[in-house]
Amino acid sequence: MVSELGADITFQLGPFYLLVTTYKNTLFKVKGTNHSPSFLGPVMICMTKEEHTYLSLMHCLLREVPGFSQYLHAYGTDNEAALVNALAAAFHNGKGLLCYIHIKKNISFKLQKLGLSVEAREEICRDIFSKPNGLLWKEPTKFLDTARGLMKKWDELEAKERRGTPQFSTYFKKQHLDALKTKTAKFVMQDLGLGEDPYCQNIPESINNLIKDWVNFLPSEIDSFILSLHDLVQSFATEDTEAYMVWPIRQVEGERGT
Repeated sequence: MVSELGADITFQLGPFYLLVTTYKNTLFKVKGTNHSPSFLGPVMICMTKEEHTYLSLMHCLLREVPGFSQYLHAYGTDNEAALVNALAAAFHNGKGLLCYIHIKKNISFKLQKLGLSVEAREEICRDIFSKPNGLLWKEPTKFLDTARGLMKKWDELEAKERRGTPQFSTYFKKQHLDALKTKTAKFVMQDLGLGEDPYCQNIPESINNLIKDWVNFLPSEIDSFILSLHDLVQSFATEDTEAYMVWPIRQVEGERGT
């Protein structure tokens, strides 16, 4: 079994940002399921959201874990350019993944901005994201042909609702088509052995919510937040230790953060 390294930025914890990484511990299974529990990985408090800031955490990881860059299977993010670039610069051999939920939000915003009706917006989103017939679930040999057919359909749909040259299909082809094909689609995840669905950031965002819940959704100063975060990390370490104590069963009760 394999796991990707998830990376995401958390807001509203205080006068800073928190760069959070997550992974699935493939040594264990959640009791009663066939999937591995999610764990909090290394984190870093950031004062800026810049590529060089994010790279400092990646460089620390590379120093602490020899061979990490060579053997990291995949890493996933939302579409924040600085974070995407930092991960790509640090982990040359890992496959970069992009969350389809964030792409869907961007597409929905574009469709609304173009002034398309709710019905048209929902239809286009279904064409791309709806399981199991949406574009993201197509086989690799059918992906581009399906996309071309959908873009023609969307042009006709848009022409019925607004004047001028249709714009959405051009936007989609330029901004999202390649990313969906190479970093998000179901077949990308299958090829990596990471599952049967397009990539999403449920695990990092769930861990983000867990951290916010741990501090009662209240902003705090850096010093007090560090102490709270230390306690949270220790709670994960305790669960890890307890799971090892029942080896070789290696099952944990429930799943933290998901």
